[in-house]
Amino acid sequence: MAYVPLPVRPLADSSFIEKKIYDIPYCDQSEAQKLDLYFPNEGEGPFPTIVYFHGGGFFMRDKSDDQVQPFLYLTKYGYAVASCNYRRVGEECYPALGYDTRAATRFLRANAAKYNLDPDRFISAGQSAGGYLSAMLAATGGRPILEDLSQGNADVSSAVQACIAWFGLMDFETSDRQLRENGLETFQFTNIDDSVTNKFFGAKGDEITHEMMTEASPLTYITEQMPPTLAQHGLIDHLVAHQQSEQLVEKIQEICGPDRVKYTLIEEADHDDPLFNTPENVEIMREFLDNVLKK
Repeated sequence: MAYVPLPVRPLADSSFIEKKIYDIPYCDQSEAQKLDLYFPNEGEGPFPTIVYFHGGGFFMRDKSDDQVQPFLYLTKYGYAVASCNYRRVGEECYPALGYDTRAATRFLRANAAKYNLDPDRFISAGQSAGGYLSAMLAATGGRPILEDLSQGNADVSSAVQACIAWFGLMDFETSDRQLRENGLETFQFTNIDDSVTNKFFGAKGDEITHEMMTEASPLTYITEQMPPTLAQHGLIDHLVAHQQSEQLVEKIQEICGPDRVKYTLIEEADHDDPLFNTPENVEIMREFLDNVLKK
C-alpha cells in the first residue's frame, strides 16, 4: 500500500528554534521516509543528535506533531533533534519500520558534516511505538540485524551512543497478560478492525508465532554493547503495561550492569501523559544525556 497521510495531533511548537529544516528525504522508497532537523540556537557544533521516532501504535501520528515537543526543548541545551517519520503498518509491516530507523540513522551519520552533527554522539529516542523503535535501534544498531542496506549509505554505521525509551512495548508475548494483572483490559483502538499486534506483524492470531514475537523483541538483542539507556513509564498506563519497561531495564542490568540503565516510573502517569512533558522531566533527560555524552 502507498503511504497515506493521517490527521495529526497539534503541531509541535518550534517557534523558539531559529534554524530548522523540514522534510529531508533519507530514503526514496516511500513518501514516509523523511525527517525534520532542529538545531540549537547557540553553539558552534558539531551537535550531539537525538534521532527521534514518534508514537501512534505503529499506524498513526507524524514527526511534526506535539509528541516531539519535550525533545525539542533539549535544543536549548545543545542537542540537535532529527524527528523521523517511518513506514507505518498499513503501508508496510514489521520489519520495514526497523529498516527505516537504521536508514535514517545511517543517512544522518553520512551527512553529519553537511548538517553540523556529531556522528559520535547519536541518541535514539521516542515514545510508545517510537519507544519500541528507539530501544530496538539501540540494541541492534551497527550490527547486521534489521538492516536493509539497499536503502543507502551501506558503509555507514547505524549505531547510537545513548537511548531514551518512553512507555514502549518490549515483549509482545507478555504485554496483554501484564495489563490484565494490572486490572486493565487489552486495549482495542475503536477506529481499526484489528489488533495493533496483528497489524504490526501483518498476520492474525495463531499465525503469529513465539519465534516471530521473540525476533521482534528488543530484549532478544541486548548485549554488552547496549548503550546507556533512560527508560520511563507511567504506573497507570492502560495501553502498555509499565512492566514492559521494567523488563527492558532488568535485561540491561542483567547483561550490562546497573549503571547502564536509568529508570523513571511516574506513579500518576497514564500512557502518553502530559506528566512526561514537564520541565522537570526534560531536566531528567538533559542530565542523563549530559552525563553519558558530555564527559
